[in-house]
Amino acid sequence: MQDLMMKFHDCLTDADREACLPAIERLIRLSNICRAYGILPLEAEAANEECIFMKTGLKLIIDGRNPEAVAQILRSLILAGDFHGTALLRRLIIAEGILSIQNGENTQFLVLRLGAMLGEQYLKCTEELAARPFDATPEDTQAILNLNAEALRKSQADMLANLEKELAKGGQIINLHKFDADN
Repeated sequence: MQDLMMKFHDCLTDADREACLPAIERLIRLSNICRAYGILPLEAEAANEECIFMKTGLKLIIDGRNPEAVAQILRSLILAGDFHGTALLRRLIIAEGILSIQNGENTQFLVLRLGAMLGEQYLKCTEELAARPFDATPEDTQAILNLNAEALRKSQADMLANLEKELAKGGQIINLHKFDADN
């Protein structure tokens, strides 16, 4: 993505750069959520995301796609569109942010990486965005905990079902669901 950025960086105006600050703020929030609660809560964030490009990137990382494949798909989407100025910069920033989140990079590194894309004069501004308190409401936190608990229950149920299948193959049939319910 950096090669695309280098081609037009000198053509950007301050208005182009400032118009991208909300995307950076959103990516900081997504990074904080992912680092605090794991990748599953990003599913709810993706469902509510209005930006199709960001939604696509989030879905790709939630689905566990290979980082190189995610980068290639996002790059292809950028190249396929005839984007200029703010629209192009915003997509490049989103792509870098999505890849940073997927790689599990520290939020402060994400802030530095994305701020640098705007230029050195914007680093302080992006650091201020990151310094804002993480705005997860109690409802957000409860929803995240419910998602994680549901995923854990599903994982346990899948493990029990697989274990029952393996035991049945060996001639020993045990109803592990009944055992689990009794304890």
